[in-house]
Amino acid sequence: MASETCNKCGEALDTTGYPLWCLKCRAKDKRDRDANNKERRESQCWAQGVAAMREYLAQQFSSYGTQGSFSGIEIARVIAHCRGPE
Repeated sequence: MASETCNKCGEALDTTGYPLWCLKCRAKDKRDRDANNKERRESQCWAQGVAAMREYLAQQFSSYGTQGSFSGIEIARVIAHCRGPE
């Protein structure tokens, strides 16, 4: 094992198994994967929140029925007074 080197950084290999990475490179890879997973979960939660709010606002506006067109200010007021999805 002493003659083998890490496939990522080229330093002496201090672990066994696959992939042939040293402990430092394995730890960095694990930190990077954890950070990417956290970012992905945050993005998914944000998208779910946006979808829930979109659905909620659609329900709020459909409850007004056919009262004609809304101006931008009226729409802004309705949105500002919505409590949001729960």
